[in-house]
Amino acid sequence: MKTVDFKHFQLKPGDRLLDLGCGEGRHVIAAYVEGEITSVGVDLCLKDLQTAKERAADFVDADDGHRAFGLANANALQLPFADNSFDKIICSEVLEHIPDYQAVLVEIERILKPGGLFCASVPRAWPEKICWALSDAYHEVEGGH
Repeated sequence: MKTVDFKHFQLKPGDRLLDLGCGEGRHVIAAYVEGEITSVGVDLCLKDLQTAKERAADFVDADDGHRAFGLANANALQLPFADNSFDKIICSEVLEHIPDYQAVLVEIERILKPGGLFCASVPRAWPEKICWALSDAYHEVEGGH
């Protein structure tokens, strides 16, 4: 399920987008499909990155000169990107898992271009309570809520 609506977080041709904490790839893949952009996803979990790679295989066209796709293993506290590298950054359902989330926000500010857009989402208490009540699997997933 996407938590970012690209109608409101518009992708412009040539944008460089980072999905920070991309997990299994829902936003990084969707952004690649929806825009003529460079879409990059990073995550700490190698297993999730492998799943994202497998999911993206059906969509990514290496010969498409209008878009590019990449995945990398990286720590949000020390991102391997130059200052002002991205036009847009998504950080969906990630910050609540990081004790020093303020330091991650500093990193995001460092790599986001001036005038760039940052989209963050974190779970709300009531929907989380419902999910926990309906599914043991929901909260037993490694790294889950």
